[in-house]
Amino acid sequence: MQPSRFVAAVNALPDPSIRVKALAEALHLAMATPSSEQAAAVGPSQLPVVPSIWAGLDAWVIAFADALAAARNRTLLDSNVQLQASIALETVTLVMASASLAYEVRSALYDRAIALNKPEIARLLFTATATDAVTTRRLKGLEPERPLRPRDRALSLGERKALARTHSRESLLLIAKDPHPAVVAIILDNPHLTEPDVVRIASTRPAMAEGLELIANHPRWRTRVAVKRALVYNPFAAVATALRMMTTLPMHDVRELHGSGALSPPLLAHAELLLGMHAPSRSPNDD
Repeated sequence: MQPSRFVAAVNALPDPSIRVKALAEALHLAMATPSSEQAAAVGPSQLPVVPSIWAGLDAWVIAFADALAAARNRTLLDSNVQLQASIALETVTLVMASASLAYEVRSALYDRAIALNKPEIARLLFTATATDAVTTRRLKGLEPERPLRPRDRALSLGERKALARTHSRESLLLIAKDPHPAVVAIILDNPHLTEPDVVRIASTRPAMAEGLELIANHPRWRTRVAVKRALVYNPFAAVATALRMMTTLPMHDVRELHGSGALSPPLLAHAELLLGMHAPSRSPNDD
């Protein structure tokens, strides 16, 4: 996959997981030096970033920025071009959230995005942060046992995980309130779960950032606009998660989020970048 053919190459791959894998591999290859012997000896994730390969990294940053611009360009006559760019952009956000992207690659891309004055891309390279200790202590869902209702018998984590596979709507709605990431991971795969159910889970406060990240990365739910909006609005979502979700939202949703008064400073600044409300010379670290 070449940066110049990024959008076309991504859309030629039918499965999202294959797209993510292919893009991650291409980014790792961009870190390779001209010495094939060195690349074979240490692997792409351990190679230093040297000036001779900056051009390759720059090409990827520009390709990502171009995809973002095309996905948000409402004046395009060819809607298919915009759709293809949106799919490519979705792939970018998934790769940025993937543990398969080596730290060295992530760091190098971030540096080049800053150097090229592309903070809208640099922000996507933020890493997720875990829920703070105070919030964790307040989440009774992380206790070894908890009841579904105040007067019910306390259920172990194993029992709650089993219940997350239920066919009963009543039980499903009750277990959907459990914030434990292990429970969330199972319930998201429940075929009886609906989009409104997931929106409620994504809107739950307090919540575990890890559980919200599971929603953001789930193949069935990560493309739903209502789910993305709920994650961006939830102050317990990691900033990195919310930034990626916002980036792939339609412009009118970003505009509404910007005017809501509910966004943290980093998210507000990112919304302004996406809306073109200020020049992209502002550093992502100034929040």
